[in-house]
Amino acid sequence: MSDIQTQMADGDDNDWFPEELQYTPVPYISLVGLSAQTNAIHALIWNSFTVNRGSDRSPLYFKQITDNYTFIASKPKKSSYEWHIPKGILKSLWLKKHLFDIPSVCVLFFELNWDDLNWNQKRTDCVARVEYLKRVLHLRNTKITLVLIQTSTPLPSDDSLVTERAALLCNSCDLNAKSLFVLPVSDVSQIMEYILRMESALYELSKLYYHNECKLVKSHADQLNKTTHQLLYVRHQFKIAFYSELKQDPNTALKHYKNAFAYLMELSTPLDAISQFRRHIDIFKGKCEPKEIEFEHSAWLSKQFSLFASLFEFAIISGLVASQVQNPGTYYLDAALQTMNRRKLCLSICSPIEFNSLTVEEIDLFNSVLQSNQEMEFFGQRSWRPGCQTLEPLDADKERIGLKGLQYKEYTNIGSLSAQIILSLSNAINQLKKYHCLRMQRYLMVLVADEYLYNRDYSNALTFLNNVLPNYRHERWLPLIEHILMIALKAAYLSADVINFVKLGLEIMASNCYDSQYKIAIQDSINNIIQKQSPLLLQFVDENDAMNALNLWTNALSLISDKIEINMKMESLMTFIECKPKFSSNIIINDKTIELNLQIKSLLPKQIQLTKLNILFTNEIYNQFCQITHTLDNTSDNSLILKPYICQKFLFNITPNFTEDSHQSIVITDVLLAFETQFFNILMQWKYNENNDYDTKCMAKSSIRPVVTYNIYDTPSTAHPSSTMPTVLDNNSPIFVELKYPDQCVARNPMILRYNILNKTDSELLLELSMGTSDNFMYSGNKLINIVLKTNENVGQYFILYPLICGTLELPKLKISIHQKVGVSSKQIDFMDPILPDHLFIFPQTKILNDILHQNC
Repeated sequence: MSDIQTQMADGDDNDWFPEELQYTPVPYISLVGLSAQTNAIHALIWNSFTVNRGSDRSPLYFKQITDNYTFIASKPKKSSYEWHIPKGILKSLWLKKHLFDIPSVCVLFFELNWDDLNWNQKRTDCVARVEYLKRVLHLRNTKITLVLIQTSTPLPSDDSLVTERAALLCNSCDLNAKSLFVLPVSDVSQIMEYILRMESALYELSKLYYHNECKLVKSHADQLNKTTHQLLYVRHQFKIAFYSELKQDPNTALKHYKNAFAYLMELSTPLDAISQFRRHIDIFKGKCEPKEIEFEHSAWLSKQFSLFASLFEFAIISGLVASQVQNPGTYYLDAALQTMNRRKLCLSICSPIEFNSLTVEEIDLFNSVLQSNQEMEFFGQRSWRPGCQTLEPLDADKERIGLKGLQYKEYTNIGSLSAQIILSLSNAINQLKKYHCLRMQRYLMVLVADEYLYNRDYSNALTFLNNVLPNYRHERWLPLIEHILMIALKAAYLSADVINFVKLGLEIMASNCYDSQYKIAIQDSINNIIQKQSPLLLQFVDENDAMNALNLWTNALSLISDKIEINMKMESLMTFIECKPKFSSNIIINDKTIELNLQIKSLLPKQIQLTKLNILFTNEIYNQFCQITHTLDNTSDNSLILKPYICQKFLFNITPNFTEDSHQSIVITDVLLAFETQFFNILMQWKYNENNDYDTKCMAKSSIRPVVTYNIYDTPSTAHPSSTMPTVLDNNSPIFVELKYPDQCVARNPMILRYNILNKTDSELLLELSMGTSDNFMYSGNKLINIVLKTNENVGQYFILYPLICGTLELPKLKISIHQKVGVSSKQIDFMDPILPDHLFIFPQTKILNDILHQNC
């Protein structure tokens, strides 16, 4: 092992420290053409270079590489840095590349005697090898040298044959004469002497290589500017320093390392500015104005945050690297929050009635306060107390009138604050989007919607809320969903948005935060709307706003001419109607029918009349067995009336097609419920499939246990499984297998799978059970088990799995094979592959706890 590798191996105590910095850099030289493992002379040459390298020898690192070795490709050099924006200071692999992958000198060894009988042929081969090295080192400045290993007696260096052939070889290879070496090996005792002389020459060539690399980096200096290339100033100085270290010039290296550090400190100036600004805010945030004009302090703080956010953005353009926790978006948000506080303070302090109590004499001073363009001799002084050096007012009456003037000025300007808030929040959202702060971005979008709602711009408020609601539904933040739904419902009501009010109003019925009278008013309003009548006057809306909204509703409903279709994807919503299909059996054998039980529970406070019920399957031939229709003019048919909070059952009988579907699963894909009037058709759809993002389910495509679906707003204690996938089988299978597993499987908690295996044959079966591997589960116990099943015997076999992550995970595959000596072919149980479960949904630990806590509250 070479010195450099030994130093790396000895660095175990400092694993936290980058390994590239755990040893002193030395020039890297690659040796090509040696077969040290098969050729004794080559092994001797290799050992001469690498063994017993003491301080008396040149500091070099040698590595033997194969003839067809491929070096790291060099990127084309930039002709100009004018439009180049650096992404960082130094690439993480740059040091390793120049220590171990890119040689300063590449030495090619080739066996060739001056008097070789096949000189011309071998010279051609040698030239080809050199040309190959040049090609693989394309765009690299690596020095190439040629060493001729000669086994014959050395000829004098001034021999005409030697001189002629050496010049011809250098010319053919396009090599400098100083890059050609001769290594006689006829006398092995002299090899070390030749190697040492060669080492000195190679060391000088390597230093020349690193010197040229330094010059190349320095040549770019004139193209850099400190506006966009601050990072490059640091990078280039560091590279020059490292190349200087490699050529063993520590003084020059230290000089450039210091330069790199100085440029790095210039880069840290914006970071110092952040700390300084935080100290500035901490000092002055508590030094507010008199309580009568406290809103001015919030206005000042808002301006401070906004200006600093702008400076922060400019620093990023100039090269500063921001992050998720430290970026301009946080300061734009602070600016918006301070403006909100400014408005709140203004409304709590300023009263327009007080402005009418001023006397004629006081009005002149009051008006002078309102003149925003008046100039004072010194900054920071009021017009009614010029030159005052104390906190106490010179004239209490003038102080009172002056403060009232500032209050009046703020109160009359309060309408413009909403635009400032929205602008600051929009700037913050753009920054947070850039740094992938997605949850914070959504929170700010809700704040923007609140501001639009405050400003009576209901359409924009609804647009922002509809953009974030799917994400909150997906993450199951129930309190946030309920809060946002109510804001969105209010915006839809006040803007007379027909479709959104119906959809949001129905969804909010699933919430437990509102009493029955509240929900009844909303449902009655929805019933009115779908009959083209105005909604009720709802209690969560200001009366004056509601009267304006009712006029909008009258106009909106009068414009409805064609029937409006409203489609609701129930798996992605808070479920106001629970729908759970379940087959009566997991297996259908031979010519029997199967019963499908559809359980429906309405969470609406009043009953509703459905007009259609459909269950759809992957095989459309079964759709005809599961549909109920109610016509609008049939008032005596009560079969599709859903009563509040009562679980109602609808039974269907299905006769499978055993000719085509034997050993196949009958899979439910959709359940459709329709609620139709003369003017509206509301279609509610539940999808059952593996790609459903919002549905919490355990997937199983088998007779062992069918798909289990959970409503996303149920707690684990109230979750209801829905069997949607029985399997059609015949009686020819030798065994019957059933799988039982927990209703809730939680990440990082052991779960027990029980396989019940029944021998259906008239003879004894010897079975081999093996459990496959999975990166998603840890396994406890034996993975390979042999069991003997007597005739009609049922045996339970347990497997303990430990899920490592949450989500829909692929289960380890259980394989069952029958030993050949029993006389039953393994082909008879091939049906196990398609019917065994292959996925299972694993709950996260915290989500289970949060759902239970929410339910208990």
